[in-house]
Amino acid sequence: MAVVLSEDEKRLVLSAKKKGFKGLSPQEKDAVLKYKKILAQNKQKSAKPKESKEKPKEHKESFTIEDKRLLMSAKKKGMKGLTPEEKKAVLKYKKLLQEQKSYTKSAKAEAKSTKTHKIKDTSSEKLPVIKEQIPDNQAVKKEHFSKFKGKKIMIVEDNLINRKMLDAILKGTGIDVVFAENGKIALQYLSKGMKFDLVLMDIEMPELDGLSATKKIRKSKHFASLPIVALTSSTKKEDIVKILKSGMNGYIFKPVALGRLYNAFRLFMARR
Repeated sequence: MAVVLSEDEKRLVLSAKKKGFKGLSPQEKDAVLKYKKILAQNKQKSAKPKESKEKPKEHKESFTIEDKRLLMSAKKKGMKGLTPEEKKAVLKYKKLLQEQKSYTKSAKAEAKSTKTHKIKDTSSEKLPVIKEQIPDNQAVKKEHFSKFKGKKIMIVEDNLINRKMLDAILKGTGIDVVFAENGKIALQYLSKGMKFDLVLMDIEMPELDGLSATKKIRKSKHFASLPIVALTSSTKKEDIVKILKSGMNGYIFKPVALGRLYNAFRLFMARR
């Protein structure tokens, strides 16, 4: 049965508090003790039971030598005319196989969530040229780009929609992004002494296209170590050859995949 304070008892508790719980009358002492009892009850009700930190031990069936012998015997018989013991061994073996398959599947899924394509990082002065399209990685998310916080890139792209899409990917990652609407503006930025860790270059643009802009950039030894990756809509072999011959280090087909962009950053900016 719950203990309840009457109005008089409440008044006595208040009186006892004002006195500092010294020189209390018998009635005040009784009221204070009753009040403490109520507090203890309330505390006990609100207290949550402690959850056991110990995890239940996973039960795993072991496959004994006898089970293996029975299984071999069952295989020789072609799974026909099995004894009860052999049937039991076969079922046990199938169960263990299923558990192993389930574990392997979950392990692979976990590895895939953090796995990235193994791309060789380069710290050499001569930049690599990737002759195949930069590989994709579907496990990559926007937050992974924060790894390149503090890096500065230039995106040379005349299409407003494409610029907005790339801006949405890189916004809030800590990467400093500068946009140039064509190759001519890109050259102006470089001539002013602006330094970049990577250039993403569109191909077809007004004023000065990406191929011509790249050739001009490569004429200067000052930009010999500046990585340039093409953003192209063309999948024609002859166009890819032109891209690589112009002095670009790799290419990504449009629309730009998140994983391909990330891998381009990994390859060319990881050690810059």
